[in-house]
Amino acid sequence: MTYFSIDYRSPSSGVGQIVFPEQPNASQMILVTAGDDGPEINPHYKETVYFPYNLWEEHTRLKARKFFEALFEKHSVNHVYDSELNYEGDIPPDLGGGQYSTERWLNTLFS
Repeated sequence: MTYFSIDYRSPSSGVGQIVFPEQPNASQMILVTAGDDGPEINPHYKETVYFPYNLWEEHTRLKARKFFEALFEKHSVNHVYDSELNYEGDIPPDLGGGQYSTERWLNTLFS
């Protein structure tokens, strides 16, 4: 299964990674990075995708959702690994261990 693994602790290096089946090395993953400026290409990843920080703002959350929907569709992402979403409340994980369907993750963050 292709999945998106969010990384809340590394905003300077990324928002998360798209991980493909049987390709666990960074050189085979796509880094989703964020910032106020243009993308900073990370040479350790297969590709770098840029997510503008201002999309997290309340009035642009629909654009943020559309960004992730398009990204997930383009790369056939099946689920999201978000270990910290469990700490936000009583949201049961879809697949266990902090794994959510892409739709559930998007609805939780952007609804």
